[in-house]
Amino acid sequence: IGFAPHPFTTVRTTMSLTLLKWAAVGLADCEFVVVMDLDTDPMSPHFQPSGVQVAEDFLAVFRHMRELGARLGSMHDHSSPINAALLIVRPEMDIYWEGVQLLARGNTSFNVTHGWDLLGRPRAVVPAADRAWEFRRLRAKGYDAVLNRALPQFLDFDLWSFVGADLDQGFFYHMFRVTREWPFGVDLDRLEPVRRGPLLIRALRVLWRRVCGQQAPPQWEGRYRLVHWQGKPFVSRYIPRV
Repeated sequence: IGFAPHPFTTVRTTMSLTLLKWAAVGLADCEFVVVMDLDTDPMSPHFQPSGVQVAEDFLAVFRHMRELGARLGSMHDHSSPINAALLIVRPEMDIYWEGVQLLARGNTSFNVTHGWDLLGRPRAVVPAADRAWEFRRLRAKGYDAVLNRALPQFLDFDLWSFVGADLDQGFFYHMFRVTREWPFGVDLDRLEPVRRGPLLIRALRVLWRRVCGQQAPPQWEGRYRLVHWQGKPFVSRYIPRV
């Protein structure tokens, strides 16, 4: 399912466009639904040499999510705990209708201090097991500078102020990871490898990550290659249609 990114943010467009992407959760005839923005390229040849390997990546993710009982797989970006450019959803009608009812409440369903459903400030309601707390600890120790990439910091501000907080990114985060705890919503780059490699390979992965501040090359990494979505591969010269 493809969606044009970066809509104008008004109450009407916010709710209706979020609802369009939320429709994936209601496709109950499917076991998995992959949702991608139209300005992304899942077949980027720089990362994925062949369509067969792309398919293998997705199948590995499906297998891991099925084993964990996860309903949403996603990755963070520089600002948001969920980058809605790529979402892997296991549809469920109860959650779908719960989300529809929340969106139907319009401008009474979100504000920047108390978030979706006016649930509360981030530090009060984000579950302790959520990865956002790890990002806060890393930032507090200055490790984000070592990693050489920005990390979500909405917990530092204690505000729902990350990019897309009032749109799909914040809404999916609320529905799958704030009101429900891990492993209901999981980070795709933190799923367990299909096959654990020898101790030396695992040590090399850790060393590479510490020295280079990034995921190890695929041949060292026992995980699927979808981790390259951390940087959201853009379609070359993409121009959204108006």
